[in-house]
Amino acid sequence: MSDSPEAWWDRLQRIVANLLALVRTRLDLVAVETEVFVSGVIEELVLGVFAVLLATLALAFLGLGVIVAVAEAHRPWAFGGVGLVYFGCLWGCLWWTRRRRRLRGGWLRLTQAELQADIRALEREAS
Repeated sequence: MSDSPEAWWDRLQRIVANLLALVRTRLDLVAVETEVFVSGVIEELVLGVFAVLLATLALAFLGLGVIVAVAEAHRPWAFGGVGLVYFGCLWGCLWWTRRRRRLRGGWLRLTQAELQADIRALEREAS
């Protein structure tokens, strides 16, 4: 059973139109994901710099206050204790940042999932 050339041409046009619509939708998704990702990174950087500045000032004054409040004979221990507390806070911040980064996921993960779903759908349709 052979179809007329017009029918084949119509099918080809529909396939190309569907593929173009699919590509446009995926490109729109990439654009939206990129915009959200970049705005999140910028926000985190600005807040991070501000937080580091404030934390540095706060910790400097706190450490100085603790060291001055301790008796002269115990000041070396106070220096060590304040340093250990600062190191512990640094370690906690690094752990928290790494945890948040893992939970957030990678860039374009939603686009990859959609493209994999498209590939599976095309494979089902081809068979």
